[in-house]
Amino acid sequence: MTATLDGLKLFAYNVFPSLFPFFILTRILTNLGLGESVAKLVGKPLSKLFGTSALGCYVFVLSMLSGYPVGAKMVSEYVKSGKITLEEAKKIISFTSTSGPLFIVGAIGVNLIGDVKVGYAILISHFVGAFLNGLLYKGKNFSTQEVSVQVECEDVLSDALSSSITSIFQVGASIIFLNVLIVALKDLKVIRVFSGLLSYFISDILRAEALAIGCVEITKGAQLLCSLPNKKDIIVSLSTIISFGGVSVMVQSMTFLRAIGIKTSYYLLTKISQAILTYAVSTLIVLFLY
Repeated sequence: MTATLDGLKLFAYNVFPSLFPFFILTRILTNLGLGESVAKLVGKPLSKLFGTSALGCYVFVLSMLSGYPVGAKMVSEYVKSGKITLEEAKKIISFTSTSGPLFIVGAIGVNLIGDVKVGYAILISHFVGAFLNGLLYKGKNFSTQEVSVQVECEDVLSDALSSSITSIFQVGASIIFLNVLIVALKDLKVIRVFSGLLSYFISDILRAEALAIGCVEITKGAQLLCSLPNKKDIIVSLSTIISFGGVSVMVQSMTFLRAIGIKTSYYLLTKISQAILTYAVSTLIVLFLY
């Protein structure tokens, strides 16, 4: 019961305020056809870089602004509406699975660490890692032909509210359950075993334990990593774990991606490669900052 309440508080105070408004906004903008409008303006140069249609670039922009799991949600909706293919969707999710500035700079940089510069260093590392990951999965190019702008449904606000309420409570349920799972794994000493394995590569046992918890639930892991004394370790560790996302983000994203036929193993592969690239970028950034 305590773990459930802690997970509920984590969701209510950290995740719900940053995600729910964006869920509504992105659904409204999508229904009004703004994605196609933006794609007409900025889609061509970015689509050549990523090898996707212009809509993939629109998802990339809104994913960076909104955070997990908005990118997965939008990709799922575009596949269901027939605007992108499943093959293209697999490519798009490699660079649109990102956290947002409100969580990284606001919740982590300002609220937890008290240093906005650290928040921006993590944000830059995270976004550059996602960009490079998109190039890694580029493959063949997709058509960049003009897309038509049209309103998706008549009652835009009602559809946005009903869709967003369902989505946000799916996210909340996964966070609460995984918070309970973390407590159970700690009681069963599983976290300690995993931390022990990580300690072979990371000398600081507290950092290893925080990373182990972050691999399950990113927000809880971020809270623990912010208490590290060395800002270099904070930037590199948080950049890496945020890019990986953990089981929590995977569950949230696969809620939408599984419905269009994307396998968990493929999504996990994209997240591992993104985390590795972000680790390299963040390591370079701290060399310049400290």
